[in-house]
Amino acid sequence: MTDPEVRYRSLVSGDSGSIGGIVGDLEMASRDVADVADQAAETIDVPVWSSMANAMFRMRASALVTGLDLNHDAVVRARGALDSAMRSYDDMVGKADLIIGIWRSRPRAPIPLVDEMMARVIDSTLMTLGTSYNSALANATAFLTGDEVDLDKLDEDARGWVEKGLDRSRNWYDESGSYRGPLIPNTMATGDERGWVPQGLGYDDENGILLQSYYDSDDENGDGKLSLIDETSGTEISNVTLEGASGHVGGVTVDGDTVYVSSGGQLHQYSMSDLRKAKQGESVPPSGPPADVEASSYTAVHGNSLFVGSFDGSKMYRYQKVDGQWDFDNPVETINTPPDVQGVVVRDGEYVFSTSWGRDKPSSLIVQNRDDETDRSDPYPYPNMAEGIVEVDGEIITTYESGSGAYRDPGSRSFAEWLRGEHPDADLWSSPYMTRTPLSELGLEPDGAGGDIEVQPETLRKAAATYAASAGRLRRIAGGVESVGVQSAWFGEVPAAEMLAQSITKVLSRAASSLDAGRDAMERLGDALDEAAVTYQRTDDETAGRGKRLEGRL
Repeated sequence: MTDPEVRYRSLVSGDSGSIGGIVGDLEMASRDVADVADQAAETIDVPVWSSMANAMFRMRASALVTGLDLNHDAVVRARGALDSAMRSYDDMVGKADLIIGIWRSRPRAPIPLVDEMMARVIDSTLMTLGTSYNSALANATAFLTGDEVDLDKLDEDARGWVEKGLDRSRNWYDESGSYRGPLIPNTMATGDERGWVPQGLGYDDENGILLQSYYDSDDENGDGKLSLIDETSGTEISNVTLEGASGHVGGVTVDGDTVYVSSGGQLHQYSMSDLRKAKQGESVPPSGPPADVEASSYTAVHGNSLFVGSFDGSKMYRYQKVDGQWDFDNPVETINTPPDVQGVVVRDGEYVFSTSWGRDKPSSLIVQNRDDETDRSDPYPYPNMAEGIVEVDGEIITTYESGSGAYRDPGSRSFAEWLRGEHPDADLWSSPYMTRTPLSELGLEPDGAGGDIEVQPETLRKAAATYAASAGRLRRIAGGVESVGVQSAWFGEVPAAEMLAQSITKVLSRAASSLDAGRDAMERLGDALDEAAVTYQRTDDETAGRGKRLEGRL
């Protein structure tokens, strides 16, 4: 005979109290991380220090704050997923109690068949409740892992392709001074099969939003796509279709409220306000007519100039504003560029070009003097298929098209490769994430940095002491987050419980490891400030001593 008590006991076998305890612990941890991040951000302005070294310090300190913010977001997501799961569990238990109460208070039927029919109805109702609850836990897991590459969503071949790319990226991070940036959404490497290919990258500094443009490899004559991404957290805000910008869209750049997207020898303009207001998947009309330009592979705005460049022609063209409006009739300057340029950052004294060609070949960043186009840096090696780039807070953020499904297939290998035993996918490097490269890695400093050195050593020591204290707090926070243990049994006996528990444990373990790395970086930052303070103090003392000796001779 069917016994609904069995299903009831399995559903309500969890432990809401234990979940609630962890929710409280994570709430406290998230507040502590936010407090440390706020203090670290405030400490950036403590040193009175005008020099190239201060510019480098500010970049390192800003990157540290960004990392802390990301860890805070991870802890908040884990807490949110647990809190959502706890509420779903409590709601499910309340409904299960009502359902089983009907069964327990039933009048005893004289005919066993009637009792069996009722048992089956109750059991089926509990099963439906369990299915709904299981979906809620699955949604909590999806919320938790929303900005991570979910390898489980990929087929076996795609998973191997992405894992190999992630391994190559980790090795490159270790060898270079660059590190991981935001997730590149809507690509095969992140589980999206729509065929979108990332191209240009823009940045709205007023709202802190990255703009990632795409063309659709499944509909190359269709309208382009644009994703809005929060630069700090890396979370995709929305993605929209760009009416009018059809075909192989190229660059994207922001000028006030106007967003320019290049495609087919034209610049298409859209309102940033309209893009932000648009709902997920909506089509956004242009805010004005397109402008014919000399090239449309990439684009950038710097001051009173707008630049467009050609991938094939190795040329870039500069336009200027006249009476507040862009004059696109004739470019005021033509610039020779390195070959195979995919994106550019325009600075006061330099151009930084991203160059790439081919899915199996490395990319590079090349710095070119604005006053002497023959004065170029050696290539800074980059992962394959680099595309658009922007400068944000002393770093170059780069996007990649290598995670698109259009480039998953390496093609056939040559006879020579076959003889050497080389695999056709040996050189593929899928990048699900953007990258961040400090300007210092390119031998650059933020625009406006430099000049005479002025420093107050005591302010450096004050900042160093603050970092030392914050590092101690981070050590304790990281230990607390690492010690959090979530058991699947707390959620009752449903299939999604195990995945949720594992996902929370994984996110918290990564956050704890990253917090500990932040602690180490904070300690090293404080030590560097202390060393700088000692050096500057010694210089001041020696200068003062020489002054006194000179006075004695006069």
